Amino acid sequence: MSSSPVTPFPKTYKAARVALLYLVFASLWIFVSDRFLTLALADPELLVRISTAKGFAFVVVTAFLLYLLLQVWDDARAEGVSASFRAPRMRQLASVFVGLALIVPLVGFSIVRLHGSHVREAAFADLRAIAALKAGQIENWLNERQSDAEVLSGAAGLEEQAQRLISRGDAGSRNYVLNRLKIFAKAWDFDAALLDATGHVVATTMENGVVSAQVWQQLLPAALSSRQVQRSDLYRDTAGRLHLDYVIPLLGFDANRQPQAAVLLHAPVERFLFPLIQTWPTPSPSAETLLVRRDGDHVLFLNELRHRSNTALILRLPLDNPNIPAVAAITSGTAQEVEGVDYRGVAVFAVTRPVAGTPWHLVAKIDRDEVMAPLKLLVFWVSLVALVAVAAVAAVTLLLWRQILRAHRLELAAQAATIQQESEARYRLLFENMLEGFAYCRMIFDQGHAQDFVYLDVNAAFERLTGLKDVTGKHVSEVIPGIRESDPELFEIYGKVAMGGKPARFETYVEALKTWFSIAVYSPAPEHFIAIFDVITARKLAEAEIRELNACLENKVEERTAQLKAINQELETFTYSVSHDLKAPLRGIDGYSRLLQEDHGAGLNAEGQAFIANIRQGAQQMGQLIEDLLAYSRLERRILQSDRIAPRGVAEAVVAEFAEAISGRRAEVRVDIPSLEVCADIDGLAMILRNLLDNALKFSRDTPQPTIEIGGREEAETCILWVRDNGIGFDMKFQERIFEIFQRLQRAEDYPGTGIGLAIVRKAVQRMGGRVWAESLPGAGAAFYLELPK
Repeated sequence: MSSSPVTPFPKTYKAARVALLYLVFASLWIFVSDRFLTLALADPELLVRISTAKGFAFVVVTAFLLYLLLQVWDDARAEGVSASFRAPRMRQLASVFVGLALIVPLVGFSIVRLHGSHVREAAFADLRAIAALKAGQIENWLNERQSDAEVLSGAAGLEEQAQRLISRGDAGSRNYVLNRLKIFAKAWDFDAALLDATGHVVATTMENGVVSAQVWQQLLPAALSSRQVQRSDLYRDTAGRLHLDYVIPLLGFDANRQPQAAVLLHAPVERFLFPLIQTWPTPSPSAETLLVRRDGDHVLFLNELRHRSNTALILRLPLDNPNIPAVAAITSGTAQEVEGVDYRGVAVFAVTRPVAGTPWHLVAKIDRDEVMAPLKLLVFWVSLVALVAVAAVAAVTLLLWRQILRAHRLELAAQAATIQQESEARYRLLFENMLEGFAYCRMIFDQGHAQDFVYLDVNAAFERLTGLKDVTGKHVSEVIPGIRESDPELFEIYGKVAMGGKPARFETYVEALKTWFSIAVYSPAPEHFIAIFDVITARKLAEAEIRELNACLENKVEERTAQLKAINQELETFTYSVSHDLKAPLRGIDGYSRLLQEDHGAGLNAEGQAFIANIRQGAQQMGQLIEDLLAYSRLERRILQSDRIAPRGVAEAVVAEFAEAISGRRAEVRVDIPSLEVCADIDGLAMILRNLLDNALKFSRDTPQPTIEIGGREEAETCILWVRDNGIGFDMKFQERIFEIFQRLQRAEDYPGTGIGLAIVRKAVQRMGGRVWAESLPGAGAAFYLELPK
């Protein structure tokens, strides 16, 4: 056989096609990987590092593969193709793919190294903040109880009545003492008892009236001798309940006389202190806060634990394992950051902090697996993306390699024959080696309707894909009985094309073969057609599975949305409950101040009277602040009743409410709103105008002639309302700040207020679908604008 020169390269495999394939793959890789990294990473610096490394790796890998392909083409043009040429190239490609596979673990390791320290530091930062918050709350709670007890210690009236009760058993004194103890217990929800110098219970609000031995043996003598309030440590009573006791000596007005009576306050810490410790500010399945102290050679857990029940003042661990955060807190005595194991033996991150004024230490901890879970998920997905990229590069390279080898085999076969033989051999080789099935058929019609067809020629792929053998020259009804009845649509399409119709490409399920096919059909001659097809059953099954997975994902998204709504509702309820519970101690402060003012005001000098007045004013101001907080909280929960209302009527009603205040400040208030309507909640609009009018009156009180205007105008689709005054005004650089909660531009001593009014205004306007803004100049008054839909 003569050795004719090998053609440079088949037209099908021109460089433009290779470049286009590379362009498509590179674009998809850059877009998909960058999109995923942007969604998965919040740290811009880490995102830049990983993106840069990914880009360099992609350029290096693709450049090397491109080099190998170009080298193959050069060798092929120069030497032709042989077995000795193919084998080493395949080994080189295998080595490249092994190297590519190593990219996946390297990517995971790089992410852990780059991002792991950030995750760990963020976890410790959160724990430090929570530990400081919880320790501060405990210290404040103890200091408040100590201050309350010291105030009670100097109650002269209570001391006098207690002496009468102890010495003479006077019934009136008993009623007075019990009434005072009940008031005190109601204000702080403590049990209280009056003890004489021997520890005998003279009067009590407790159900069993039992006093622990620690109280009458240690705390009571110490309180009477030192004339100072004494506090016990946490302990369990005989019924198993946890308590913290305060023993308060009654000193009265005689500073030299030895006190003969004391008040015992029995604090049920399970209702107050422990909930304060055990709450966690963010949703977490493993995080918890512990309170511990030293007990000999052990560390004693003082509160109930999240992951183990009935442990308060019972669970003890030896001090010989410094990897336990509670042990590290006790042995060091200072604030610590610990990676260790907790009482369950589970790896945790923890921050410890001593509680000032107590032998207690607070431990804030969270499971290490919970902290590192997002990092593990990130490693998984980034590694998956890298793996997919490697697989795609391998698939594209192998595809090009196979195409190159197939082209060269066709070229070598063509060199052994004449032009006619070469043409026929090439056609036959292509026909027999097609991956797709090929069937050349003649359609049989009956009165213009396709009834049957005959197989004239089929390729090997036809038999492999359909499983049908020796079909050439046979009718399809003979090869597949019943196909005309089970698949009439197939005959209809073949018939239209065979009658000279346009070529068709379609996908169909052939019931007779229980298989999905992708078919391209055209007619080379009248009543004849050629069908080229491939089996796509696997793809169809995969598509069905993907649809099922998408439906499952949608259900999970709905479930997650419902969970988030429930969490938001819980947080809102928690905020409301905390604000509401703050009223109890304020009522106690105001009540005791009022009792002190009424019962003993005559015996106080002017300064004492002023002190009492300041106490009551502060308590009432704090009560107003809580009321405003509750109002702000209710805005989120309140159901709006959107109706078409006239703002002028609402404004006039609000002005009427403030008639006394307006008259007292000699202010002029004008309502200049034309006849227009807005779509709003009438109570919400009244609350907005009420807050803005009160704000205008307050900040224009020092103006010689206070003037306030409530106006409005109509726009295309909205209405603009405003409240304008000629008061002190403000700098416009603070215009956003004034609508934030607790943000004030003036001192509270000069212009009293809670700092919540304008925050309520903005929240109410936003809930009604509008917006609010302000315009002002210092010393030239201020104007607050509302935009509401018509």
